[in-house]
Amino acid sequence: MIFLLIISFLCMFYFAGTETAICSLSPFQKQSILAGPPSAATALRRFLNTPHRILTSILIGNALSVVASSVLTQLLARDISSRFSMSIERTSFAASVVLFAFVVMFGDILAKTLAKKHPRSFAAAALPFLPKVVFFLSPLARLLFAMSRFLSELLGVKLSKTLPRTSSQDLAEASELAYVSGKISHEEKTMLKGILEFPEKEVRQVMVPEVDIKAVDINWGKARIFRELALSGHSRIPVYSGSLDNIVGVIYTKDILGVLNMGTLLIVQDIMRAPTFVPETAPVKTLLKNFSNGRQHLSIVVDEYGKVTGLITLEDVLEEITGDIFDEFDKEVVYKKEKDGSYIVPASEDVDRVNSKLSLSLPEHPASSIGGLILEQLDYVPRKGESVEIDGVVIEVHSADRQKITSVRIRIPEL
Repeated sequence: MIFLLIISFLCMFYFAGTETAICSLSPFQKQSILAGPPSAATALRRFLNTPHRILTSILIGNALSVVASSVLTQLLARDISSRFSMSIERTSFAASVVLFAFVVMFGDILAKTLAKKHPRSFAAAALPFLPKVVFFLSPLARLLFAMSRFLSELLGVKLSKTLPRTSSQDLAEASELAYVSGKISHEEKTMLKGILEFPEKEVRQVMVPEVDIKAVDINWGKARIFRELALSGHSRIPVYSGSLDNIVGVIYTKDILGVLNMGTLLIVQDIMRAPTFVPETAPVKTLLKNFSNGRQHLSIVVDEYGKVTGLITLEDVLEEITGDIFDEFDKEVVYKKEKDGSYIVPASEDVDRVNSKLSLSLPEHPASSIGGLILEQLDYVPRKGESVEIDGVVIEVHSADRQKITSVRIRIPEL
């Protein structure tokens, strides 16, 4: 009887752990098992094809194990009571308490903790036995599943035939696996990454910071304004009055060309469009909807006090999904390679672009630029020559002024 009780505990451990392990497998771990021994691979493939049928069998097996252990425990309690002339009520109560402790600790907490911590190893060991278990329990599983379906429909609840939706983390791992296996290109992986991260991003993570805004003062003469617009290299530029915190409009290059051809421009206000403002904490996905619904594709970013902290364009938003978009005004950022093998890079360059071009894996959050990455590590504005080391990569301040870093030198370790 004790032997049967131990078997029932082991069955509880198996069923609880197997359920947790299979449901915790990442796409990469599933692919690893599918490429491994045929017994485990076949069982996992069957589970992926009919998940609810197999999960129902596992739950039934676990329930039967608990019932069996309960019956065996009470029989054992009666046997002990008769042999040692003890009270059957007290013996039965004590046995129930011990059983409860074993079920919770061994058949639930321990099994699920191990399976959650090592899902791939647990699943690979448990899966080969699963087809036989499902075969014996499938008649009862089909009956109970049909009954639960009937009761659910009676209550107006429809049972889903599919597993829960895959998380963004699972999709990210799947795209990484596809890239490593050569099924998708680096550009496609970058786009998938942008799509997955897009819903969670805020405007301040994407905007052009205030120090990098190129703008013109409405009080300047027309000639100077047109010259600054031409030198800026942008197709649109903000207009302020007195200070950058007082943005009064936006000028588009195409608007200037149109009125110049007609010879009708009298003052800048004739072509200046009204500015739109957006809080820096606004979701980027909301801003994309606003850009899609309106005719203006540039917004001024402000903080909670109304101070200008940056600007953002439709191009900036789309680049978060597709990667870099170059127009006729863009100039490709030059990565100057030195004789010692290091690279001189503008401090404003995005970390993800640096990672892509130099095949690095520098952290892309919370800092978005390579200069911001240094500031995040040091917590102060460094001088020329100061450096930080991240995962063996040395990032040195190549040039800086009192307020910001302008360029960095990146030294990549030799393999």
